[in-house]
Amino acid sequence: MTEGAGRGAAMAAAVAAAVAVVVLGGCTAATSGETAVPKPAGKSPTQSARPGGEVPDGDVPPVRLPIDAYALSDEGIALVARAGAKLTQDCMKGFSLRYEPPEVPQDAAATENRRYGISDASLAARYGYHLAPHPDTAPAGRLTAAQSMVLSGEKENGERARTYHGKKIPEHGCAGQAAYQTRARYRAEDAAAVASDIDTRSFQTSLTDEKVGAAVKDWSACMKEKGLTYGSPLESVADRAFTRPGTASDEERAVAVADVNCKVRTGLVARWMSAEAAIQRDLIQKHRAVLGRLKDAQRQELGFARQVLRD
Repeated sequence: MTEGAGRGAAMAAAVAAAVAVVVLGGCTAATSGETAVPKPAGKSPTQSARPGGEVPDGDVPPVRLPIDAYALSDEGIALVARAGAKLTQDCMKGFSLRYEPPEVPQDAAATENRRYGISDASLAARYGYHLAPHPDTAPAGRLTAAQSMVLSGEKENGERARTYHGKKIPEHGCAGQAAYQTRARYRAEDAAAVASDIDTRSFQTSLTDEKVGAAVKDWSACMKEKGLTYGSPLESVADRAFTRPGTASDEERAVAVADVNCKVRTGLVARWMSAEAAIQRDLIQKHRAVLGRLKDAQRQELGFARQVLRD
């Protein structure tokens, strides 16, 4: 086994800690920071860390991989969300009920991609390894019992609500109906499953790639120079010292800034991304036909959303 392959095998134990897997079919998924992973070897950062230095002048490149072409963009997800909000509101009006959905900002789906660990210097300096807070997605104002029932399709006791003032309530309520109209009917589950599998397999395979192993070794050496002992950026992002609820400590922010500094210095993200992209291209070529069906479904989904917002 090569040195790179051996390092990759060790990294495989931390796969579950990789956060922000590529968005597929309009949905995002992320593992919890509470996922159990091996502790990094050596001293705990809380014992040995010193400030990570200034926020780096250079930038970590955004994570973009070939499989992203088969996923809705952040803008597309926001477009579909706005269409769903409009359909929900129109449905509620049909029951003579006022409903103000939460505003959907243009970047509603945008989150830091932690596929290779943290990468945003400004977020690291502010939140450490904690996730930045999401905008409020609760409906504007408190819902009445009637609004809640028609919106969800359920009574307060959890039973299905069938009518309101003699008018039939959609199954799963106005919100569920809008979700089906804008998302569920365009799901193309078989094709989405193939894309998801490629996304997962390419990452797992990259962990044993020699070029990735070399990049991770360089990053680890950089961190060691700063008094921090981590085998890979998947270990630092999952360090239990930094996954507790609450705000980030000064120590955590210092380690996070050091992490991003070392990614900039070693070019880790670009090197890892290049290796994984090559793996993905081979997998995509083998499944181009079924992935084409996913693209077709997404084009229809976006087309319907635009039509809703035009009407």
